[in-house]
Amino acid sequence: MTSVATERDGAKDGTKDGLDVGGEGWSPLAVRVYGALPGSPLWVGLGFSGLTLAVVLLATWLAGELSPYIASERSLLDVRDARLALVLCALVGFLPTAQVLMLRFTRENLRALAPALGQAPAPLRLPKPSFWRHTLPSLLVVPLIAFSIDRDLRLYLDPAYLAGPIHWFQWSVGFFVTFQTARLAHLSATGARTLGARAAELRELDLLDLGALAPFARQSLQIALTWLLMLSLFSVNLVDPGFAVPVVLIGVFCGLNLIAGVAHCHRGLHARIRAAKQRESQLINAALRGDADAAARLRIRAPAGALSPADLLAYRSFVQQVSEWAFDASSWLRAVLYLAIPLGSWLGGAVVERILDSSLG
Repeated sequence: MTSVATERDGAKDGTKDGLDVGGEGWSPLAVRVYGALPGSPLWVGLGFSGLTLAVVLLATWLAGELSPYIASERSLLDVRDARLALVLCALVGFLPTAQVLMLRFTRENLRALAPALGQAPAPLRLPKPSFWRHTLPSLLVVPLIAFSIDRDLRLYLDPAYLAGPIHWFQWSVGFFVTFQTARLAHLSATGARTLGARAAELRELDLLDLGALAPFARQSLQIALTWLLMLSLFSVNLVDPGFAVPVVLIGVFCGLNLIAGVAHCHRGLHARIRAAKQRESQLINAALRGDADAAARLRIRAPAGALSPADLLAYRSFVQQVSEWAFDASSWLRAVLYLAIPLGSWLGGAVVERILDSSLG
């Protein structure tokens, strides 16, 4: 097992930003690599994407394939190989960065939840990914995606196809991308389960102020953002009818990871809030019947004297309206805005196309 250390522990161990890059057990390769490099994860990820793009441009230029494309003045989105290469370059930087940030915000949410638990935050322990559940399926999915796009097996044995550097790039980087996607799914589920398990350890919930439960909402939103961005990057390929099946399958995969992450974060918490509401409602009903002991155990007190029946009825209405989720109004708004991200992927693709076409002449 390995853990994601705190900022202070990370400094003592020589790690960067408190990210564990060594120790016992499994530690993601992305964390170790990013921990050894200067700069924030976002800039490192952009650097990897840019470097990968430079390599593929150099390879196609040396093979004599870049000049004909520039001379053709065809749209970037209309050229399958060029478009797919650009998407893969983006994913090369996005996936490791997402893993590093997934661990970082999970650790931060666990630390923010510590006061509500009444104890110091436990370390985030990462189980090693399963070969059968994660590694092997991630490698098998590449030929399946390729065959769903071009269903003629003879194409992949054609000498002209095998001689193209862009195709070697697509296959090699494709394996890297699916492998890192499986790692990201593993980290997403592990972080959500770890935080969700803390719901059982929470001290008695205060229905008057559920702000202490914000880390559960933040974890859910950050998981949702990660998978919606992943889907958005790949959905640029929807301009090509041949990619309809892969985009749908990847959409289902991202959606399942998103739903699973939110469910793991909130399932136990939802039950705790519902149980707290039921207990408080029972006390209110008992107080309305004249039970002084029940009235004394309520979360509210009258400024002077006993609570009136009108006070109790108003409080019961308030308790019934308390949300059984950790999301507040701003969290729901962010969730809706995040859902609109895939819809903007085509616009983003058009912007990137214009920039690249301009830079290439």
